[in-house]
Amino acid sequence: MHNLWKWAWSWDTFGPLAGVLSVVLGIGSYLAEGCLHCLVAINDPPEAFAQIYGAQWSRLRLTVYLVLLSIFFFVVFTSYLGDYLRKAAGGVGWLASVAYGGGILTAAVSLLWVSFIIAGATVGEYGASPEVARTLFILTYNFDYLSAPPLAAIVGATSVVILRTGLWPRWLGWVGLLIAAFALALITGGVTTVPAILWLLLVSILMVSKQLRAQA
Repeated sequence: MHNLWKWAWSWDTFGPLAGVLSVVLGIGSYLAEGCLHCLVAINDPPEAFAQIYGAQWSRLRLTVYLVLLSIFFFVVFTSYLGDYLRKAAGGVGWLASVAYGGGILTAAVSLLWVSFIIAGATVGEYGASPEVARTLFILTYNFDYLSAPPLAAIVGATSVVILRTGLWPRWLGWVGLLIAAFALALITGGVTTVPAILWLLLVSILMVSKQLRAQA
């Protein structure tokens, strides 16, 4: 038990473990939000948006908290991944910088998205005109599209390093390149975000597993 506790709080483990925590918190935030876009259509009358925010504001506040925590852990993971890739490439490599930059931009896009969710929760709690509520909803509609380019950067750059160095199984690199290519070709929303995040989750698990074996 002592060794397990020591391993869990190791700084070398915290970096890759942060990736797992970020995804788990991201899933929790989605469940907390309750799929706001599933409750109202973009062509509904403005009053419908005000009603939705009024009914969902407490869940939106929880969503904000979970997303902010997820962003923190994602930044930690991204920083660790960039350093990890640079070491795998022999201490030099612009691909590690591309992966790091893609991760930071992904976090920035998430922060921009969550700012509109905070505003929506405030509108729901204290009230605002229906037109304001509808505008906030439109600003978050298909927001995942903005995540496609930076996610393609972090997944694509990491995949190339995998293929060049044999850091992890080659199939993981090829799958990552397909995800990145699909993202850049179509700039799609959730269709790109979901597989990219799951791919990064697998990478973080592989890093945690390697760290666990090294400390065993």
